[in-house]
Amino acid sequence: MSGSLLSSRQPILDKIVFFCAVLRTGSFREASLQQGISPAAGSRWVKELEETMSVELIKRSTRQLVATQAGQLLYEKFSPLIPDIDSLCEEVQNLAEQQQGEIRISSTPLFARQYLSKIVAEYMKMHPKVNFRIFIEAGEFDPLNIDFAFRASATFEGEPTPDSLLVRKRLLSEPLYLCASPDYIAKHGTPHTPADLNNHMCLYARSC
Repeated sequence: MSGSLLSSRQPILDKIVFFCAVLRTGSFREASLQQGISPAAGSRWVKELEETMSVELIKRSTRQLVATQAGQLLYEKFSPLIPDIDSLCEEVQNLAEQQQGEIRISSTPLFARQYLSKIVAEYMKMHPKVNFRIFIEAGEFDPLNIDFAFRASATFEGEPTPDSLLVRKRLLSEPLYLCASPDYIAKHGTPHTPADLNNHMCLYARSC
């Protein structure tokens, strides 16, 4: 047999789970009650499963049902997997309902020292199953390996062009002050516009 039976075009797992419930309970009606579907729908599922696999799985009469050799093989191989599938689904649901896992943050040194350490500490008290990995770095970072990045940007020419891999959001604004010693001003004059700084000796940081 070529091709995979596990595809979105041929949903089969629900039908196998129901088939296993039929053999476990010995009744289509009881299995339907457990699985939350009508007996008619359950009977149709088993028939569709047999058609998909091109083999008879259950021999039925008005009083009893008996698994065929193929049906018994399917039950014995798949039934032990059901608890693991249920556990996995529950684990995924819990992950969505309660915050847990690891958050990777890249932060400049100044922001980490003044803000981030307190924010992370308070967050971990609220969500003890969340772990943080913080990278203190002022330069470039890898957006594919970082969940959140905190950077400082100073400009009077408008917002920088956003990186296509990032979603930017402004968190806070701080005023910037231009400082110079009286001796420097006396020697080089006072700048009146940002463009005047091109003619001055400036100390600046790309990020902080």
